[in-house]
Amino acid sequence: MTDIEHSIPNDDIAPDDVCPGADLSGADFSDANLSGVDLSDAELMDTDFTNADLSGASLVETDLSDAKLWNTDLTEANLSEVNLSGANLFNSDFSGANLMIADLSHTYLSRANLSNANLWGADLSHTDLSNADLFGASLLNVDLSGVTLSRKTTIDPPEDQIEGNENKLGEEQYDQIARANHELLTAYSANGLTGRARTARVRERKARRQEALAEEGLGGTIAWFGSLLSQFFTGYGIQLRVVVGGMLLLYVTSALVYSVAGGMTPVDSLYYSIVTFTTSPPTEPTGVLMRIVAGIETFAGTVAIVFLGYVLGTRERVWMYHDSITFLLFICSIESACVVYLHHYTWTDNGHIGATIWLDYFLSILCPQIVYCPVLLVIYFDLSWTGSILGSSCFWWHQRVTQIKFC
Repeated sequence: MTDIEHSIPNDDIAPDDVCPGADLSGADFSDANLSGVDLSDAELMDTDFTNADLSGASLVETDLSDAKLWNTDLTEANLSEVNLSGANLFNSDFSGANLMIADLSHTYLSRANLSNANLWGADLSHTDLSNADLFGASLLNVDLSGVTLSRKTTIDPPEDQIEGNENKLGEEQYDQIARANHELLTAYSANGLTGRARTARVRERKARRQEALAEEGLGGTIAWFGSLLSQFFTGYGIQLRVVVGGMLLLYVTSALVYSVAGGMTPVDSLYYSIVTFTTSPPTEPTGVLMRIVAGIETFAGTVAIVFLGYVLGTRERVWMYHDSITFLLFICSIESACVVYLHHYTWTDNGHIGATIWLDYFLSILCPQIVYCPVLLVIYFDLSWTGSILGSSCFWWHQRVTQIKFC
């Protein structure tokens, strides 16, 4: 090692002293050129590497706890099993670095570049990753508990391994991918990045589905098929567009059938379809085709409404409101108006009961603390006891099946 190869401008340390296992705690290596240096198993606690060049360096099992690495170049460096806990890594470049099983807990990695870094098994708990770039980084078996993320934090999730390579991965690999996405889901949720959390949840479910298929047994096949049905009908309980799109398709298609087969005007067919969809046909359907479509729409519409309530409940775990009484009265007013309107335009009590079922169900999903609301609605708005009881039963069934605490 020579002065030409490495330079240390701000401390009285000879380049030959920079060697594996050396104790250089508290040293000042700011602005130093240590490209390709071997400091494996060295003691570098509270060392200053600000603006230093450590590209391609070997820092295996090195203790860099509480070190200062502002604007440090660590591209392609080997940092496996390194201890960086409490270090300041602001704006540092770790692109392509090996950080396997590294301890990065309680570090400050804001604006750091971790693109294409290998973070397998790394501890990133309580780390600040705001505005950091992790595009292409491996996040398998990474601990992200208590991590700080921002909207500008770029994370490339392991989704490409699920799509396009499904036959090349085994059960263990899919389990790792699912766990990585679960860590991202938890981290995104804790940082209020709801949209990204939902996407991570979908990726997790896809990985679990492929894991079940990789089991190569009847149980795995059944689990795979059940997961596929969950995605198709409920969007894994998160993708609202899947349920809403299906509801709109059912509503519009049925309205077209009523218009063509029943000779209704476009306005009348749309009205007939919406009432049939939410409750039951307002009048007796004429013709075999209309009866079949009306029966399907009534049943499928009820199921779709339940699915919609399920998705709305699971995609938003916490319903935020400031005034429970105001919220309760607001929902009561909406329900009362809807039920009165539907009851006025239907010739049976089916609209009365049906509207109460799904509106009470939605209310119970949105705020379980006021699940007693159906009883209050019956007292104040003279609603159907049958609808209120069924609405409450739907909510009870929903909680028993999903075991999710919403508020």
